[in-house]
Amino acid sequence: MRGRFFLPLFAWLGTVALAGPPGLIHIGPQKQMFLDDYLVEGLVDARRVFHTARKHEENPVIRQDRPWEGQSLHYGTVFYDEVRQRFRMWYTSSVLYADEDGKPNGKDRKVLYAESRDGYRWEKPSLGFVEFQGSRDNNILAPANWPSIKGGIFVDPREPDPSRRYKALAQVAAEGAVPGQSEVKKTRVWNLYYSADAFNWVPHPDNPVIRPSGPAKVHPEGEPWARRRGYQSYLWGPTATVGWDPIRQVYAMHMENCQHKRCGLRMRLIGRAESRDLIHWSDPQTIIVPDDQDPAGLHFYSMWATTHEGLYLGMLWNYRPGRRTPEDPLYIWPQFVFSRDGIHWDRRYREPFIRLGEEPAWDSVTIYAQQPILHGDRFFIYYHGTNFRDRLFREVGGPGPMGAMGVATIPKDGFVSLEPGATEEGTGYNAKALGSIRDSARTDGAEGYAQVITRAFSFSGKRLEVSMAKGSKSGPGEIRVEILAGDHFRVRGHTFQESDPLTRTGTAAWNNRSELSGLEGQVVKLKFYLKNSRLFAFRFLEE
Repeated sequence: MRGRFFLPLFAWLGTVALAGPPGLIHIGPQKQMFLDDYLVEGLVDARRVFHTARKHEENPVIRQDRPWEGQSLHYGTVFYDEVRQRFRMWYTSSVLYADEDGKPNGKDRKVLYAESRDGYRWEKPSLGFVEFQGSRDNNILAPANWPSIKGGIFVDPREPDPSRRYKALAQVAAEGAVPGQSEVKKTRVWNLYYSADAFNWVPHPDNPVIRPSGPAKVHPEGEPWARRRGYQSYLWGPTATVGWDPIRQVYAMHMENCQHKRCGLRMRLIGRAESRDLIHWSDPQTIIVPDDQDPAGLHFYSMWATTHEGLYLGMLWNYRPGRRTPEDPLYIWPQFVFSRDGIHWDRRYREPFIRLGEEPAWDSVTIYAQQPILHGDRFFIYYHGTNFRDRLFREVGGPGPMGAMGVATIPKDGFVSLEPGATEEGTGYNAKALGSIRDSARTDGAEGYAQVITRAFSFSGKRLEVSMAKGSKSGPGEIRVEILAGDHFRVRGHTFQESDPLTRTGTAAWNNRSELSGLEGQVVKLKFYLKNSRLFAFRFLEE
């Protein structure tokens, strides 16, 4: 009995072991970028360089130029519509006036629509929805065309019904019971909407889909905001709808999880909620908080994110409240963050991804950046900029207070490069352990090259594509690729001497041969040799 049981189990274990790829890390067709050290075993005389987005020289791309638009335009949502072959943007306008403290405030709010073929030149089409001064020749939306959708419209790639192709979640005021309290209080809920054109919306029949929930909480009697406004247990601040998350296979939303610091931690944080059907949602859970590398008092106001090549890429709104005086004003700017699982986020690149303009430029005080939108070979990041938040009219200079929409772009592989140069340690990441590798390179004709060595992995594909650019120095630049076995021996036919130099993004080859079918599924490493060049990414091609 025991023998008969042992043999089938042994055979089953062997079958399972042989069925998987031989590498601890297996790479399919997804592009591999060097945002972190996930695939980096060592750098020798090489360094990692972060690149920020470049503002369009003709910003702002959408500004006040219609009689129904006020001085300030504000963000709403923007995405690229594959069916219409257009960028589509919903935004708001308001007329500015000085409140009792002399600070700009808004009134006569309108919701507006614009679209663009190339992402730079925008049109404000005549929609015919709303009458303004006796004419419907304008781009104004009626309330039914925009049911408080500030968190973002998205296209659902999983929806088979074209009448529900566009979806949106809108946060609205309501009254309801708060968990643990018997009385009814004002709170916030979320409604779900469907549309065939993103103009005419049908509410989900069982709205709201998100209500106050979670365990009963202690009423914070001593908090000034609780005495002024009453306690709420379900507080989301500015929210960005991710839509369908292909990595975690859920719908997702990111939000300021402590609406304007009204919770126990007394700071603005980023949370995430998930749903498998857009109807049943998890309670939001905090995923990003300030750390000891952040300046004192820094908060996070919102985060707009997208997925790309198996990664999450986010625009984290850094919010510096200041003392709200001319000497210590408020500022908001975006920071590039990324994640491999959607929960643990890497914030190693602390500088502003889009820099504030010089005062009193239109984007000199706040930049609210939306999700990166991949179009062609570039990411487009649209943002709402202002020069006035919490400032007095007289403090914003000659242009006066204004807000508008701008765009910044970056090549799709261009966030981070590996390139020649010393790191802070002087030689490179893990270079001490790889000293023998560095020394051996001097004997095989590779003098003067920086080196990037990957971790061992197996792969699927026929050819290797390398994303690169010339370096900043004068003269030519090149990258050569050597393939190593998992134990770091060079693979015959794919050595440095046999590698054809790459001077621009393209397919790696060795003596004019690029076919890798003999190595597919084997455990290998890649060793890149860089001379006056920038290495951004690599991927394996099926053909």
